[in-house]
Amino acid sequence: MFIFLNLNSCSIPLQTEPEASPTNLTFRHVSASIYNCSWVPPPREKSHGKITGYDVKYNAKSSSRKKRSLKENIVKTMKPYALLKDLKVCNFYEVSVRAKTSKGAGPYGEKVKIENGSLFSLF
Repeated sequence: MFIFLNLNSCSIPLQTEPEASPTNLTFRHVSASIYNCSWVPPPREKSHGKITGYDVKYNAKSSSRKKRSLKENIVKTMKPYALLKDLKVCNFYEVSVRAKTSKGAGPYGEKVKIENGSLFSLF
């Protein structure tokens, strides 16, 4: 017995970069200079393939009114969490996360502002 498949009638989704970013960033204070950051991956219908990793971007912000970035750090991870290290006491940081597939990276999510020892609301 032979089975013939008509591939033209099959709907095979093409893998591309995610169109949505991770959500629900949460932070746990580990030590004076370390936070554990975790999140919920993008929904399956917007990930456009298997998530292969994440980029966690965090920038130290100056305390001046201009709010310029002092230094940008990117942590790469394959899990939906990461350790943010070497945080300076009493500095503010903006943190955002993006998901990646084998075809590329999606957009960074909404920035969350943290300070050593406390968590503030979204911008």
